Amino acid sequence: MDIENIKNHDKYKDIITMCSLDKINFVYNYTLNNFKNIGDIFEIGTFAGAITQSLALASEKFKPNIYTVDKFEWDNDKKKKFPNLSFQIKDDFSNYVINSLSHFENIKIFKSNFVDLKPNNQIELMFIDAPKRMKYVIQLIRIFSNYWIENNTKLLFEDYNQFLSYELPATLFPIKKNFRFHTNRSDIVVAEFLKNKIDVKDYKLMNIRKWDIQEIKNNWDEIHNIGDNAKYIDKEISIFMHLFDNNFFDEAISYARERKINFENYKIKNKFIKNYLSKIEKI
Repeated sequence: MDIENIKNHDKYKDIITMCSLDKINFVYNYTLNNFKNIGDIFEIGTFAGAITQSLALASEKFKPNIYTVDKFEWDNDKKKKFPNLSFQIKDDFSNYVINSLSHFENIKIFKSNFVDLKPNNQIELMFIDAPKRMKYVIQLIRIFSNYWIENNTKLLFEDYNQFLSYELPATLFPIKKNFRFHTNRSDIVVAEFLKNKIDVKDYKLMNIRKWDIQEIKNNWDEIHNIGDNAKYIDKEISIFMHLFDNNFFDEAISYARERKINFENYKIKNKFIKNYLSKIEKI
């Protein structure tokens, strides 16, 4: 299959982004080749609209409803990456995004938390750049799964395999039977929705803070083998973090020693130092 370069589209517009061109092109091509116009398109986490544009350009012959939501609050990461823009920390930049996407008539932009959205129609395609924490993953499933189309809806997850964010694949583990997962070379994880029945017991199992020591270890053995996770997810450090976050501190430290986890490899992440290493020193 030939790969189309989104920049060759006559309506393409340069939009600032946190995503690589590789990811933007993947979303464009995936939508181009898979969207059938049997439902709406939703995007959770707009930022400035580069991915939104790729969804719109790829589906332009259908002009579906495209809904995109973000809090549109400028933060330190954005300020560091785009110092040339005049936004200050906590500034609302939604008007900037509305202007960036003004060449599309079928995009509806919401400045809110995704939990405030109430879909009106079935959803065929979702791009999800957030949430990654258990609480919000469960909320996303509760809200949107009722609108997903069996054997048709596709979810595109950004940062599914991102180091530290082990909660997303773990929280989805109890409902793995509902999806077929695979990872694109751009690191976006595609989850093809297979069936709509998510039981109350499934939601209970999705509470990964209730997993005991053995459940954590056993479940991560399975999580590691879902889709292409083994290629992208560091199982040992994920188990360590999960044990630690569930307050099994002694077991987490013992596990790290047993598996000879070299914490030096992870010190590049300040969050890891703050959330784990600095606390270990106090135990």
